Amino acid sequence: MNDTLGSFPIDACVLEIGSRYDENMKRENDAPVDRQFCTNLARGLKVLRCFGPRDDWLSNKEIAERSGLPRPTVSRLTYTLVSLGYLSFDVRVRKYALGTGVLTIAYPLLASIRIRQIARPFMESLAQTAGGSVSVGVRDQLKIVYIETCRAPQGELTLPDVGLILPLAESAVGRAYLAMCSRDERRMLLNQLRVADPARSGAMLAGIRSDQEHYARHGFSRSYGEVRPDVNAVGVALRDEPSGKIFSFSFSVPARLASIKRLDSEIGPALVATVREIDDSLHSR
Repeated sequence: MNDTLGSFPIDACVLEIGSRYDENMKRENDAPVDRQFCTNLARGLKVLRCFGPRDDWLSNKEIAERSGLPRPTVSRLTYTLVSLGYLSFDVRVRKYALGTGVLTIAYPLLASIRIRQIARPFMESLAQTAGGSVSVGVRDQLKIVYIETCRAPQGELTLPDVGLILPLAESAVGRAYLAMCSRDERRMLLNQLRVADPARSGAMLAGIRSDQEHYARHGFSRSYGEVRPDVNAVGVALRDEPSGKIFSFSFSVPARLASIKRLDSEIGPALVATVREIDDSLHSR
């Protein structure tokens, strides 16, 4: 095939599910294959992942449905997590919420990511001059999680914040991340996307391919109304050396406040320049 995904063959990156990935999936879902894998710990973390930003409280039944774990197992895990402070329990409604213990784990991670402090002045400047929100995120499985965000004072709409989760495939920040990946990294992630959602994989991967071609020409990704119909965004990523970590930046704005023409001709290039400045500052320290 002559089609490309960025600079890589589409058949190699999208249509091939390699044997190494298949084996990894088997190991993840079949604990006895890997004796170092702690199933109980994995299940406890799976319970914590059931909670989203709109979930005030969840019952054991709801957690069991979301996690796919047996309800008796969920009951033991929630009891333990409450005892350790990672969940809180409301005796009136007999439901659970995330506890403050989760924050004690998250904060040291955020504090150790020095790019947040380095990038903030540049992000604030672009947010104010262009009139939108500038954020930076890292990958968590098939999602991007914001670790810092700045927004213009006059900004409207539901605003992005630290901890916001966006899909890797449809968001500008996620597509920028994919553009910065190596051939092997990208192949692995595209294979995982295909396996995670076979019904939507064709359209999803076609969107990624189209965006990667744009990224190769112009240096930024686009997502116009694909995550939310009333929000448009552009994205640019950088790789921190020597750690190899990829940080992905986005500029998002309500669709009614910035035209696609302005995003393509003005804001996208401005984000490219901003991320270049951040990259230079990061490596000069």
